[in-house]
Amino acid sequence: MRLTEAQCKLIKFTVADVIGEESRVWLFGSRVDDTKRGGDIDLLIETEQIIASRVRVLCKLEGRSPCDWVTEKSMCCSKSRVE
Repeated sequence: MRLTEAQCKLIKFTVADVIGEESRVWLFGSRVDDTKRGGDIDLLIETEQIIASRVRVLCKLEGRSPCDWVTEKSMCCSKSRVE
């Protein structure tokens, strides 16, 4: 997984603050592959919490972190949990 410890902490803090501490964050895309270089940060968030407005939550997340956020778990690619 090609994220620094500081990036992981920022992502976890942001998700916990915006959605809730019980949320799970998964990294997917090119950053999962340690042999690649560059690439954006693609994240999937899993939560049991009911989100009344996905748009509002995505706007809050986008405003606080330079990542691409996915709100549906309809992927068939590799992923790695952000710990």
